[in-house]
Amino acid sequence: MIKETELELQKSVHLLLSDPSVVRATTAGKRLQILSPGRHNVLGGPDFKDTAILLNGNIIVGDAEFHRNSSEWFVHSHDENREFDSVVLHIVLNYDNQSKLPFDTLLLNKVELRTNMEKLKTDIKPDINSIQDLQDYALIRLLRKSADAKK
Repeated sequence: MIKETELELQKSVHLLLSDPSVVRATTAGKRLQILSPGRHNVLGGPDFKDTAILLNGNIIVGDAEFHRNSSEWFVHSHDENREFDSVVLHIVLNYDNQSKLPFDTLLLNKVELRTNMEKLKTDIKPDINSIQDLQDYALIRLLRKSADAKK
């Protein structure tokens, strides 16, 4: 069982999702790559702002929300809060509620997250601003190249 605080979990999830080369699958079986996990939001609203994902070949930019349990989306009344209308991905540790949401859900591997959390505790902390800058530049380049390819 993972006992860390929500903030500690969010930081670990953010770092875990920072590798755009990893191909994952949503709970609906769609192919998913996190191009950029976005910026960690410490204010109200979704946990990660400006998240960029590649979902079944389509680039989608929006926000992502993390919960321990998928049912917390409704427990926290996010479905009634306009601040969460921009969410494009729900990230969870336990898929305990299969209610239909207007976006996809990513079920994280708990062992992978636990390993990442232990690494965060023992490693020298990376320069998050540099990582985010690099991801922003990479995303902008990807979007530019995608637009050129469509032309």
